[in-house]
Amino acid sequence: MTLAVTSRFTEAATGLERLQVTLGQRYYFSSQQVTLPGVAPRTSNSTDVLIAASGQITQSLRVAGGWQFDTQNGSVVRQNVGASYVRVKGAC
Repeated sequence: MTLAVTSRFTEAATGLERLQVTLGQRYYFSSQQVTLPGVAPRTSNSTDVLIAASGQITQSLRVAGGWQFDTQNGSVVRQNVGASYVRVKGAC
């Protein structure tokens, strides 16, 4: 089962999604039966916690980031940050 929640804040006048935040985790109800060669089966009934956030700064600029946290080891597995720029027609 995957459990996740997403919240979005949009600007009513323009429809721009100013902020989106998502938090999720997967849970297992049985032991792992299949693995790749050389990879040990999982020992936990849950996976890493994933958090993602993005936001529209201007009509042209959007930023996004993600974070993956290993709850068993208490460590960050992966994190990323990115930005995208799209020129809006008619904008200077």
